Amino acid sequence: MRRLIVIAILSSINSLNAQSLTVPHSAILDLTAPDVVRTTGTIGSEGGASSTAKAKSLGLEVRFVSSSKSDFRLGDQFTYELEVKNSGTQPVDFPVSADLASFLPGPNTTVANIYLRVRRHDQRAVNFGSMMLAGSSSVPGSLHRLVPADRLLIRVPAGVSLDGDDLTEFSVRDAVPVNVVVTFNGNEEVQWTPAVSTNSLQFVIRR
Repeated sequence: MRRLIVIAILSSINSLNAQSLTVPHSAILDLTAPDVVRTTGTIGSEGGASSTAKAKSLGLEVRFVSSSKSDFRLGDQFTYELEVKNSGTQPVDFPVSADLASFLPGPNTTVANIYLRVRRHDQRAVNFGSMMLAGSSSVPGSLHRLVPADRLLIRVPAGVSLDGDDLTEFSVRDAVPVNVVVTFNGNEEVQWTPAVSTNSLQFVIRR
């Protein structure tokens, strides 16, 4: 089976900038690597937990590490990095495969959705730059175990895609704070609360 992702020890890979090196990471998931397999599939964007399930924190702490650009125009391509830390007390099996066609919906499939979030003046959230990942114990190499205190650095390829109304608002603002968000659906009937980065980066978005 083709290797789905690139996970390597931090010392063997250069990060986008020095900020990525401020803390040790147990591994890097580089979704920009040329041998990464990216396909679409039938799994949902955020999994299928019941809406009546009690919301629960997975114990993941997210930090927005860096972006290859901070000044954007519609359609621009860029790369951003986030750090996911297991700040809980139990191991977390984090999905790391972008080959979504290899997975089927069900209790054995774990789905993570990563995206950037910016807010309008009326506080409505606008999301872009998304990447969906899947993992299953039946697909070797598609899950990465984060034991407590482990950190995973994820490098994501993205683009700027906003509709006309949102683009009009953001293009007249000097800069807007952008957070990275991770939603997670594990194997249990639990509604996991989204993990929002503890920090934001300033983006300028132009027409």
